[in-house]
Amino acid sequence: HEFDGSAMELIKRADGKAPLLVELIFKHFPGFQDETMIGADRIVFLKRAQIFVGDVNAALKLNLKDMDQLTTFADYRVPQILRHYNILEYSPDLTTIVDTGKEIVRDSGDEVSIRAA
Repeated sequence: HEFDGSAMELIKRADGKAPLLVELIFKHFPGFQDETMIGADRIVFLKRAQIFVGDVNAALKLNLKDMDQLTTFADYRVPQILRHYNILEYSPDLTTIVDTGKEIVRDSGDEVSIRAA
């Protein structure tokens, strides 16, 4: 493999930069390639890779540069907080779905809209 099976080699290739490490992880590890299509548009979420980089940075005390450029929390939290403070408003139909705890279909327009908030 390109990194000789070494997580430290992967980190080294990122030159100590958190955003570059996110890009490398997204590019080389399919489990972190969180993306979907809405019509003809490819929507890429880097959350899995960003959370991983945040966790590794903290656990290994790497002090990676530009950590402030990452959003290292689950993507459902932002819309929850924005909605709580009346900054984000859902359509009436989506409001009913969310407030009644119904499952939102994966890769649906509603799910992608919430995750992209």
